[in-house]
Amino acid sequence: MRPIKNTTELIGIKDQNIKISLVFETDTHIEIQAKLDYPAPSCPHCQGKMIKYDFQKTSKIPLLEQAGTPTLLRLKKRRFQCKSCRRVTVAETSIVEKNCQISNLVRQKVQFITMDMSGAYIPLAKRLFPNAKIVLDRFHIIQHLGRAFLKTRIAIMNQFDKKSLPYRALKNHWRLFQKDSCKLSLNSFYSKTFRQTLAPHEVVAKTLDFSEELTDYCTLYQLLLFHFQEKRVDEFFELIEENRNKVNHYFQTVFRTFLRHKQYIKNALETDYSNAKLEATNKLIKDIKRLGFGFRNFINFRKRVFITLNIQKEKTYPVLSRC
Repeated sequence: MRPIKNTTELIGIKDQNIKISLVFETDTHIEIQAKLDYPAPSCPHCQGKMIKYDFQKTSKIPLLEQAGTPTLLRLKKRRFQCKSCRRVTVAETSIVEKNCQISNLVRQKVQFITMDMSGAYIPLAKRLFPNAKIVLDRFHIIQHLGRAFLKTRIAIMNQFDKKSLPYRALKNHWRLFQKDSCKLSLNSFYSKTFRQTLAPHEVVAKTLDFSEELTDYCTLYQLLLFHFQEKRVDEFFELIEENRNKVNHYFQTVFRTFLRHKQYIKNALETDYSNAKLEATNKLIKDIKRLGFGFRNFINFRKRVFITLNIQKEKTYPVLSRC
């Protein structure tokens, strides 16, 4: 690492109470070490006299990039103790909100946030990142549709006798109905249910002949998948509006959710941002844990994940911590 000559204005720190002690450059980022200190104010609890106590544990605050390089501020904040009530408070600065770990300038620069449809995340994201567009993860949108169709298929299947051919066909070949019809294999296989060699699309066609209701829902499901994958926003929501009062309560719940988050789904179809890599990594970690029947030693578990992901050396990116 090598020292860098700097000023607080150059790196965007306008708080005069922050004094920089050292700036150096690593292989992955620029690191700034500084202290936040100012005269002791009045106690916010009892308005008593406060004295300087000590410094808080170093906070790691990401700043805006400098010349294309990520910048990390390691800030030590002064703590004050009241002589009357003995309570301790921490010095505050304008570059980051209290109890937060991302600077305000970085938050304002965020353009897109990808998340699922949890109702608690969206208001929080709007408050923390006011200029960002919310993009719903496409995986969760398809997952909602798939679950609605799955529950519909089970409800229709339970109307038949458990020993009947329609029941066994709907139960044994359920994965074929969940797939996109354009992605069904053309290779034939022997179906024990129908006792003959059939292609996947032939199995679906034979099974749909048992229920006209299931045929209607399957057609609707496949059309929604087609418009979504082709990123046809208008056709996708027009189809939802046309059928929202004609479908069962499983699809009605999903359609209400989609219409409530219409703008966010539109952003998902118009941009390329997605949590696909993150979701894939999470699934891989869960599979490793499941196949290993648990790991007693977390270090060995972590090494196994790194080996599977082909990560030879852990990268030293800026890591966030409490402020």
